Amino acid sequence: AEHHLKLAAASDGTNDWVPVYLGIIAQKWRKEYDRAKSWYIQALSLNPTNSWALNNMGEIAMASNDVEQAFAFFEDALVAEPGHKYALANVQRARDLLACTGVPPLVPKDSMHVPKEAPSPTEFMPDDLHALPAI
Repeated sequence: AEHHLKLAAASDGTNDWVPVYLGIIAQKWRKEYDRAKSWYIQALSLNPTNSWALNNMGEIAMASNDVEQAFAFFEDALVAEPGHKYALANVQRARDLLACTGVPPLVPKDSMHVPKEAPSPTEFMPDDLHALPAI
């Protein structure tokens, strides 16, 4: 499946779900967080409101102990898709961590945070594949 997704990414640079799926493979299966981040940034450059890419960027930020950045991504995922169950759980977890540190989350809910640059992806299926839209 990964091979076919890479072929699709190379041939069709307009489908934001292809880099999301590749990012999920990199993040969840291979634990290659920089590569996953690159794929999610590519997806967000195609569709800044892709809630899965935003949520997963937040998960990577949380893994790097950047809770404020993670909170911003989770909030943006919820702006894009208010019922996103993973973003709902993640934003609460980030909110709780911020409360413990005394840092108030100051990210407006209607702001969309899209990273500006990242390394180019070259290679990465979700744990919950049936929850993702088909491409």
